[in-house]
Amino acid sequence: MSAGDQLFAYVLACGDPKIRSRILWELDQRLGPENHFWLPELGGAKDLIMPEKDRDRERLLRKMETAAKVHRFGLIILINHSDCGAYRLSGHTFTDPQEEERFHVEQLKKAAEVVREKFPRVAVERHYFLKAEQRMAW
Repeated sequence: MSAGDQLFAYVLACGDPKIRSRILWELDQRLGPENHFWLPELGGAKDLIMPEKDRDRERLLRKMETAAKVHRFGLIILINHSDCGAYRLSGHTFTDPQEEERFHVEQLKKAAEVVREKFPRVAVERHYFLKAEQRMAW
């Protein structure tokens, strides 16, 4: 991106209504309300690495490609959150918060690899949101 370009971000995060407003507030504060593109996906980055069907991963990557054509972005932000229903439905339940966070660290690393393969020139950030506390853990 040239020095005059506004940093525009594609955000891949869950559409859970209990996290949406706080994450939007965080994004607006950091990037500005018109500098990010978020199409909520249940499970956030889950379908990039453990989709029920391969076409789920391809559908998500196609959405990202389309977004890149509409709004050239220089940053992709991947956000998973604690107590995610989509992960729970796929059999991943946790009683220990540290275990859950370690799981999401690994999931987001794998998702970032998939994204970097598809968008090698775009920076990728990974974040974990604590649902009950309503804050980013990192």
